[in-house]
Amino acid sequence: MTFTNLYKQLKKRLRRARRTLQLGCFLLLSAGLVWALSQNGDEQAAEVFAKRSSEEPVVDKVTEGTVETLSRISGTVPVIMDKEYLCGTESTPVGNKDTQEIISMLTGNPRYSAVMAPDGTLHVKEQIQDLSPACKDNAFIGMDEKGNLTLYDTQKGEKKAVRTFFQLDVKQMESSLPEETLKQLYSGIKVSDVDEYNSVISTFSDFAVEEAKRVMSQDL
Repeated sequence: MTFTNLYKQLKKRLRRARRTLQLGCFLLLSAGLVWALSQNGDEQAAEVFAKRSSEEPVVDKVTEGTVETLSRISGTVPVIMDKEYLCGTESTPVGNKDTQEIISMLTGNPRYSAVMAPDGTLHVKEQIQDLSPACKDNAFIGMDEKGNLTLYDTQKGEKKAVRTFFQLDVKQMESSLPEETLKQLYSGIKVSDVDEYNSVISTFSDFAVEEAKRVMSQDL
């Protein structure tokens, strides 16, 4: 049985257990919204929602400083595009670009950020919610020696930890998950695309230590 099939079966069981809690939270939030509308009026609430929907992404402070620097430069600067994936990075020199063109690109696309290197080269970083082509062939998710759910990259035959997600409640996990799922976790679960990546994280997030502590504090 593939991890995807095991994931679907497991989530069905966990979904039933959380349904009652989710319903209670929904009813509580709904009651709060009704109360807020009755206190402040529909017109004021509408203004709040309209304001939120019209808000534009804010350029981060580092990029904002870079834009100010670029605005004082006439002509062109050398640019390198850095694609930062969930796993892996790719850097591509794109040559000299006009500073005004760069400013328009940075302020018009929230996925971009930029920093000027000491040598005057501008590094434009793009956040991509996917795995890099190399990681799609070499990445897997497993558990490190401290019990943390971890993403690994095995390019060039080396096992390299790329990022750590959260610590797992191993005892709860071993008492709840099918043996086959545990074996896959201990040996490393191959992730070849972002859907598999998200599915694995979603499955084991139910056994994160932080989540277990939060549920216990709510029950006290």
